[in-house]
Amino acid sequence: DVLAFALAAQSLVTPVGGVTLILTQVIGPRFLEEEEVTWTDIAAGCVIVVGVTLTSIFGSHADQDLDLDALRALWRHRPTIAAEILAAVTILLAIALVRYRGSKLGKAEPFLYAYIAGAIGGQMNILFKGASELVASAVSGRSNDFTSSPLEAL
Repeated sequence: DVLAFALAAQSLVTPVGGVTLILTQVIGPRFLEEEEVTWTDIAAGCVIVVGVTLTSIFGSHADQDLDLDALRALWRHRPTIAAEILAAVTILLAIALVRYRGSKLGKAEPFLYAYIAGAIGGQMNILFKGASELVASAVSGRSNDFTSSPLEAL
């Protein structure tokens, strides 16, 4: 994944991650005898395939070439900081709700599980893109500064 994020636009790489869901949906029941594919699963899979196809075809194919200084500036930008704090708080809140309220949540419980997985996956994509740009910058000799902040060290 890190190599894909380094070589291609994130707007192209991220939607293809939906293919992982389809493969899990198709391969999982083959190995887990208690799993069955329902019509709801098939419908959800079709929606994912259509979404991946549309975002890959019509999404932006431009890749912003951000150098290390641009990434640093972006991470210091208040809206970015606010968005990351909001993401962390909502992920932790969803985890707490599922953990302590569980089945009492009714139909909200599956939604919260989906939100947790999607939100953490989105954060992982941001981490991969930043890490790949940082490594590319260091390998190309544009920078050897991995330790100027704890965030970059990650």
